[in-house]
Amino acid sequence: MLAAAILVPLGVRAWKETAYYKNMDTFFRHNLELNPDAWPATINLGVARMEAGDFAQAEPLFRKTLALNPSSVHAMCNLATVLRRQERREEALPFLDRALGIAPDLPRALAEKGRILGELKRYEEARPILERALALEPDNPDVMNNLAICFLATGKTDEAGALLGRILAAQPGNAAAHANLGILLYQKGKADEAIPHLKEALRLDPKNQPARQLLEQLNAGTGGK
Repeated sequence: MLAAAILVPLGVRAWKETAYYKNMDTFFRHNLELNPDAWPATINLGVARMEAGDFAQAEPLFRKTLALNPSSVHAMCNLATVLRRQERREEALPFLDRALGIAPDLPRALAEKGRILGELKRYEEARPILERALALEPDNPDVMNNLAICFLATGKTDEAGALLGRILAAQPGNAAAHANLGILLYQKGKADEAIPHLKEALRLDPKNQPARQLLEQLNAGTGGK
């Protein structure tokens, strides 16, 4: 899910000069130089850094945003995301709780909190939160995938299968859904049916380690079918 960037006008000069910037990162950096205490400039640069994968640089920008605007739920969610991406999940949860205290039905905060709890293997806590997020955004494939993982981990394979089927009906190229469906089929003792989904997951996303590990295991046990 892409982070929300809040684009707020920061002056006529900055607006006129946008054509000269090679990329949005440069644009937001320049706006921040012109407006060092303007939280929209800070959060926008943080989003640009986060989407570039530079989580270490994004983190202080979101913290500065919260210092300037303590009620920014977008900054709270973004900070939680960069903390998760740095494997600091427990640190992320209080920021999501703060966001949900301000906006209890904020889909992004619910989705991020549910995902983090799932990654911490706190599946029973994650499941109702992800179900709330899905009720608010019924077609969100990330939420469906993460909820399916919770169902898989707690033995609710039928519920997981229904969600994964919904994702693949709408997005046949969803690598995570193929990987999760392959895992589900394997858990049901249907290894032959699992293998095509695992292969498709890896074709779409060669970095999908759960799919790769399970496929290697199955190939070793089935003579490489």
